[in-house]
Amino acid sequence: MASRTAWVTPEMEGKKRLAPALRPFLGLARLAHAFAEHALRLRASSPLDQVTEVQARLLVQASNQLRILELAAERGYPLQALGAAATLYENVSALAYMHGDASKAAEWFRHTDSENTYPPAKKRATGIRFMLAATGVPAREVEALVATWEDHHTRFCAAKHGNPVLLKKYGVSRDERQLKLHLGPLSGPAYLLLSRMALYHGSRLLADASVLLATPSLNSKGVATRRFKAARRRILNRINQLATVRTLSTSADGSAA
Repeated sequence: MASRTAWVTPEMEGKKRLAPALRPFLGLARLAHAFAEHALRLRASSPLDQVTEVQARLLVQASNQLRILELAAERGYPLQALGAAATLYENVSALAYMHGDASKAAEWFRHTDSENTYPPAKKRATGIRFMLAATGVPAREVEALVATWEDHHTRFCAAKHGNPVLLKKYGVSRDERQLKLHLGPLSGPAYLLLSRMALYHGSRLLADASVLLATPSLNSKGVATRRFKAARRRILNRINQLATVRTLSTSADGSAA
């Protein structure tokens, strides 16, 4: 059995090696966490109904999931980071699916089926559609962007579920004489690209989910509202700056908070 040192030492070495290339994306993730906290504080000033409670619970889980994604990406586990992005996407689509509907929130609390989640997977795109519309995407662009996000989710799930399309190329090298399986962290251009992709899109999803939670309170006046709007400007600027850096695509493909 591998000792703790056999894992930790190469992870710390990988973290140091990856830091320069991942620093802007890890910074974006930190902004996304702070933005989610601003959204929660802003909504805390309003009466708590079931829709808000469900969305707040899901936002917290999405933030936690992004943190797991960060830890995996910065230590050299890009496939695991992408898998975490799949769960994050599902949390955010469920949050967006509530869409101010008290009956959906009530169904969420009544749900007892551990094999099939709520909302069902077939409603995932509906949630993303609500998310895009609520965060300012023009109606004529929504369907194309739903398709783009669903394509991202397909790629995330390929990592999450061990799809051979990824696994037969990941963490392995071979020549005529032997097959080498690489245990522990990995680095290299392709792996770096996967980590950047996970961090960028995961942070954007958390930012958009934060906007959804906060929207009912945006017309209120006070310090929490001003701080939320300032945080929104900061993360929007950072998202747009990083959209020109190679991740999964070469330009922003969604609502950008």
